[in-house]
Amino acid sequence: MLDRLRRREPTSDDPARDPAAPPPPQDEGTLRSLLVANAYRNVQPSVTATGYRSFPLRFRAAGERAWSEPAEEFLTASRLGRHDRAARESAQSYFHDDAIELLARVDLEACGAGAVPLPRADQLDAPLTAVVAARRSCRDFAADPIELRTLATILAGCAGVTDEQAISRSDGVDAPMSVRAAPSAGGLYPIETYVLAQRVDDLPPATYRYLPRTHELTAHVAFASPADLSVAAADAEHLGQAAVLLLFVVRPWRSMRKYGPRGLRFAFLEAGAMTQGVHLAACALGLGSLDCGSLCDDEAHRVLGLDGTYAALVHSVLVGARA
Repeated sequence: MLDRLRRREPTSDDPARDPAAPPPPQDEGTLRSLLVANAYRNVQPSVTATGYRSFPLRFRAAGERAWSEPAEEFLTASRLGRHDRAARESAQSYFHDDAIELLARVDLEACGAGAVPLPRADQLDAPLTAVVAARRSCRDFAADPIELRTLATILAGCAGVTDEQAISRSDGVDAPMSVRAAPSAGGLYPIETYVLAQRVDDLPPATYRYLPRTHELTAHVAFASPADLSVAAADAEHLGQAAVLLLFVVRPWRSMRKYGPRGLRFAFLEAGAMTQGVHLAACALGLGSLDCGSLCDDEAHRVLGLDGTYAALVHSVLVGARA
């Protein structure tokens, strides 16, 4: 086929006969790409009849509307309209006394008994410019454990409380509100941090949840061992090497009660900010980190005891000593 394309003679109505027209591409890589693209276009009209639909094929046939398009529908549903009365009134309701009390108690309702106090986080003195320039994804971890203080420093850098501010109620009484390392729309903090500890000094291997308000870890009620979660990984090669796996779990309605579907956008942005905090803190501590996108959602939710809707895993990051 490639030879036939190379030897094709221009016809009388072929624009290639125009001396001013650019010559057709002749390199093998471009020709192969054209063949692949044409192959997809050929099957596009009958795409509704095929059971296997790759992502490129779905994108090329997006205009057919033969099946639901959740990504496009989400972008449409989460748009902000200038005259969206429901969005405006929902946001305004969070300035009332009841909402102020809610903000003051975010995460306090989740503090259980038997928490593990964490050491005070270390002060990181590495220049930000140097850390940003040095950050790289690490795919080779050593078997060395990390210190509990190191884990505490990383957690404080991505989700820790950095200050307490006061919000005045209508009666003049101030309600305290925590301010954290990562920005959160409306101060609602819908992202919770779970820690799958595999090799941390003075911390038994288990799955914990980080409590930012008290800087503690509490054992997650649905215990998940490293072996349990590795079953949920499509690629478990790196999962068993790292010292810890940080899991970011979203509770969407914390944000969506105020912002509607747009609140889910804000939650994803918050998870991204927390992820960057992990990477920068790990780099400043001389550790390696790697974004982990290979956990199969349904299996991970079963292992972690999450329903996948009102509490769902949105991202995870591996951290450990560099090999």
